Amino acid sequence: MEGLRRYRILLIDDDTSTRAFVARALTLAGYEVKAVPDAGAAFARVYSAAPDLLLDYRPVGQDDLTLLERMREAGTTSPALLFTAATDDAIDARAAEQGVLDVLHKPVGLDDLLAAIAIAVRGEVLPPGFSSPSLGSAVKSTPPLAS
Repeated sequence: MEGLRRYRILLIDDDTSTRAFVARALTLAGYEVKAVPDAGAAFARVYSAAPDLLLDYRPVGQDDLTLLERMREAGTTSPALLFTAATDDAIDARAAEQGVLDVLHKPVGLDDLLAAIAIAVRGEVLPPGFSSPSLGSAVKSTPPLAS
């Protein structure tokens, strides 16, 4: 579709199969995805990729919000979504302080993921009734996809 903008997402996840699955799903949904395995790669990539959205799955070597704090201190203004298996309310509160738009707790359904991303980058929502399998169960049953 001519004239439509492809939004850029920087996906950070240390799990290879989850990273591959989510990157593929987002690519098929029309997003340009740069996927990295850890905080160091994310910090380096945020400048070259100029993402419209940071999608963080708790990178190894740094907690999610420390990475976001470092990126904010360095001038990154991209909106961020946080995905975590943690259920601690303190994480949600700290995320809100850092300007995280939404904290989604794993397992996250693909429809919820796409809706959160659409809201974050375009202010749009998916049509009612859109449904898909849970990312948590799909990742466990889906082999890693080639990049």
